[in-house]
Amino acid sequence: MTRPLTLLCLAALALSAAPAHAQLGRLGDRVRGAAESALGRSGEAAARTADPERREAVALARQLMDLFHSLPDEPSVTYDGDFLRDGPDALAVIEESEAQVAQLDPILSRLYDRWGDGDRATPRENVAAAFLRMGIEDHEYSDQLGLAHAMHTIESVREGTAEARVNLAQAEFLTLRSIVEAIRDWSADDVLPDNIERAALYAARADLLRRIDPTNAEVEAFAEETATMAADLEAALREQIAAGRWPGHAAGAPSGLTPGIVSFLRSHPAWSSDGERVRAVAVRGGWTPHKHNLAGQVIQWKLPVVVASTKPSWDEWGGARMFEVSVLSQEGLPSAQGPPYGDMMVGLASGWIEPGRLPAQ
Repeated sequence: MTRPLTLLCLAALALSAAPAHAQLGRLGDRVRGAAESALGRSGEAAARTADPERREAVALARQLMDLFHSLPDEPSVTYDGDFLRDGPDALAVIEESEAQVAQLDPILSRLYDRWGDGDRATPRENVAAAFLRMGIEDHEYSDQLGLAHAMHTIESVREGTAEARVNLAQAEFLTLRSIVEAIRDWSADDVLPDNIERAALYAARADLLRRIDPTNAEVEAFAEETATMAADLEAALREQIAAGRWPGHAAGAPSGLTPGIVSFLRSHPAWSSDGERVRAVAVRGGWTPHKHNLAGQVIQWKLPVVVASTKPSWDEWGGARMFEVSVLSQEGLPSAQGPPYGDMMVGLASGWIEPGRLPAQ
C-alpha cells in the first residue's frame, strides 16, 4: 500500500501547481511508469522461476535436505576403549556413519558436478556461490536448515568418520601386533587349549583390523600370519594328543600305592578346581629324600609320578593332560614312605594323550 499512496500524494501536489490538462498528462505518465516497473519486476521473478538451471538447483537442494532431515540421527563416531573388547562396536559405529553419509552422496555429487568447479577453495563454496547468483533463498527448499550448513555438516561428518577409521586402524594395529608377538613365543611342543583360543581370538581381531584398513598391505600380511599361527597351534595340539602314550609304572616302582595316590590327588584342591579330575597315575620311580633335619635325617620323602587329568574346557579337543608330580610323605621322624600323604608338587607338563589310552583307576 505504501507505493500507491505515495504516487497519489505526488499527483495531488502536481495538480495544485499546473494547468488541469498538463497535470492529468503527467499523472498518467507516472502511473504508467509505476505499472511498467511493477510488471518488470514480476516479469523478472517469473523469468527466474522459469530458469531451468534454477529449477534444477532448487530440486536438488530439496532432495538433499529432505533426505538429510530424514536420517534418524546425525552421524557421529566415537571410540576410546580396549580394541579386544570394543573394536567390533567401534567399527560398527564407523560403518553406520559411512552408510548414512553414502545415502546423501548421489545428490551431493550432482550438486558438486553441476556447480562444483571454479577457483574457490572447495566445491561446497562453489555451490553456495551458484545459489547466490541465482537468487535462491533457503526457504525455497527447506524450512529447517540452510543448504550450505547442511553440506558443511555432511562433509565434517565424512572427514571425522575417515579420521576415526584411520586412528582406529593405527592404534589397534600397534596394540594387536604387540600382543601377537607373544604368540610367537608359545611353545609348539606343549600347546595349551587356552592359548589356542587366545590365538583364534587374535586372528579374528586381525581379520577385523583388515576390514578397518583394507588397503594396508602390512595389515593384510599381519592378518594372514596371525591366522596361520592360530591354525598351526591347533594342528600341533591335535598331533600331540594323537601321538601321546601312557608311560606306565617304572620297573621296580611301588605301583601298589597307586589307588591311594589317586584318591589323595583327586581330593587335593589343585586337582579339583574348574572341573579338573585326575584320571590316572603312573609311579615313575622309588622314594627319594625331600627334606632333612639339622642332623641330616630324612624327615620327608617324595615319590615321582605322572598324573593324567581332564577337564571340561579340554573335552572339545579330546585330550587329557599329563604332568610330572612329586607326592610328598607326611613330615616327621621317622617319615613313612607311604600314606597318609602330606602334599604334592607339580613339575613340568609332559604332553597330551587321548583319554581312551589311559588305564582305568
